[in-house]
Amino acid sequence: MTTDLTCNLQKASADPGDARSFHKLTRPSVGLVAATNTTGYYLGGDVSSFSDSDLDGDQRIPISGLISYNWESKQWKNDSTFEYTPLGTAIHGKIQHLPDFGTQGVLLMLGGIRSSDREGWDFSSSPYLDFTNLTIYDIATKSWHWQRTSASWDTPDPRVTFCIVGAASLNNTFEIFLYGGIDQSRARFFDDIHVLSLPASRWFRISLNTTGIPRSSHSCNRVANQMVVVGGYDLSKGGNTSLTDSDPWLNGLGVFDLTDLKWKSSYNASASAYDSPQMVKDWYNENGHDSTDWQDPEVRSMFSSALTSNTTTPSPDSADHTISTGAIVGAVVGGVAGIAILVGFAFFVIRRRRQRNVKNWASPTQDKSALPEKFAENELSELPIPETEIGDSADVVHELPEETRESGGRGRE
Repeated sequence: MTTDLTCNLQKASADPGDARSFHKLTRPSVGLVAATNTTGYYLGGDVSSFSDSDLDGDQRIPISGLISYNWESKQWKNDSTFEYTPLGTAIHGKIQHLPDFGTQGVLLMLGGIRSSDREGWDFSSSPYLDFTNLTIYDIATKSWHWQRTSASWDTPDPRVTFCIVGAASLNNTFEIFLYGGIDQSRARFFDDIHVLSLPASRWFRISLNTTGIPRSSHSCNRVANQMVVVGGYDLSKGGNTSLTDSDPWLNGLGVFDLTDLKWKSSYNASASAYDSPQMVKDWYNENGHDSTDWQDPEVRSMFSSALTSNTTTPSPDSADHTISTGAIVGAVVGGVAGIAILVGFAFFVIRRRRQRNVKNWASPTQDKSALPEKFAENELSELPIPETEIGDSADVVHELPEETRESGGRGRE
């Protein structure tokens, strides 16, 4: 097959709608991102001299709050995240939008790191958010909820810079596939794949010969029943080597069949629509759709539409879509842009100072005069804090004995 890809990129601008709120926003990175048909969401992240010219050197200030932008009304909002983590911060995690649950859909937060104090954070000592307790945000009521997962032996180890894809099945379930990532605090670099199935709140670890190569900071995209993986790097080889080492995948693309649970040698443009893996079907056939140990009746109510095994048609947000030439171009361009970002990040890592002068940023109840003016007046950001590092890894261990990690959400304490 020969494909002629023509890319015509044009610069465009749009009225932000709520201009006053828009100009009060900071410019964070490494936050948690999700989008619905009407609204984009951005949770936490941090700001630094790489994203904001008002900051100097190695300053990295984590930001709390769930920022949202409505595509139709063009309105910006910032909702509190202090019920998510003690300081409302989260970095390098993921959000999955679940359109078929709740009255207006829900957001499910997974993984990442939170800051443990107002002095800063780093990859080695800050608490990692584990996967044993699901944090759920109800879009309609703007309320936070929690649900424990089952099968702890299949639960992913805490990690950051992983990727996820979600898919609604034909049997009233929704699966989230998690791939790769790192746990810098224990020098662990992952190439594993896990599946979270809802409403069971049950993790499944996929037992197979994976790629054999740890991968982090990569992008995962679902097309029909395939997970297409783009980019990323292997930090187990060390900072410099990970950026210059050749990708073992042909054309830098990995293709994983989400139904057969196998890595494929090529992309299938005629792939079937997503259907749950057989191991997931077997579990529901044996246990049913409503065997979950619900901790919160409101969470059970959100998932009530999935508590029977009736075959359903997924909503437009979760249905399969045909990939277009533009989408392929976008993925390639995005992968190139991602490589450029990684190079810049690695440069920052290599030149970071071992000794840092960290400022004590003010909390909402403290005098904010010590803050840079732009953050002191920022009505939409909630809680600035500093900074991050990722060490050079010459000697690494791919798998170490599992340790107990501190949980992340307020509902997990």
